[in-house]
Amino acid sequence: DGTFHNDTQVRTFRLFMYGHLLSKDLQYVVQLAFGGGEFDPANPSPVFDAFVDYKLHRDAQFKVGQYFVIFDRARTVRESALQLVDRQLVVQELNLDRDVGLSVLSTDLFGQGGKLNYAFGIYGGNGRNASSNKRSGYLFTGRVGVKPFGQFDDDMEGDLQRLAKPRLAIAIAAAFNDNADRNRGTIGTPYPHDFTFDYKYAAADLVFKWHGVSLLAEALT
Repeated sequence: DGTFHNDTQVRTFRLFMYGHLLSKDLQYVVQLAFGGGEFDPANPSPVFDAFVDYKLHRDAQFKVGQYFVIFDRARTVRESALQLVDRQLVVQELNLDRDVGLSVLSTDLFGQGGKLNYAFGIYGGNGRNASSNKRSGYLFTGRVGVKPFGQFDDDMEGDLQRLAKPRLAIAIAAAFNDNADRNRGTIGTPYPHDFTFDYKYAAADLVFKWHGVSLLAEALT
């Protein structure tokens, strides 16, 4: 009809708070989201992250609350460390997003300079801000990784440091969501009529950085 339409909206707006309680080994994180495209249709709560991280021991760190399920790398890379505006489509479809749970992990198992890491967790299985009264099981996850050349920041997609030393991280992960009541496990539309299904996940990923070149590769199923 020749009419010009202009639509402007704020899709992402976050409030991020963090600090420590009593000791620097006991840290907390709270992240709230207020952007129009960030709400879960099943629950419009603005709470994205709300967890406590307790570094009890080098080989056993505890994380409890609501946070990214420690499973695949491409989904858990922090927003400020992405090279592109959006995450990969396959990650948006197959990821486990956020859930309420408890994890035990270490980024430097046995004190080998960060060469070995692991994370095992148990979560509610209903996803972020779950309020469903349906009967569902739990989500179990496990992830192990190795950095043969030692510790580095593999949570950032680019290589801003441009070091001459090569850096490599390889990891595998698996997850089982028992009696999930949503069409993508912890995310998606809830099933009608109290239907539930079991979901099995597997992931393998690789990060390589050297002289400003960075590579992130991941397989999900």
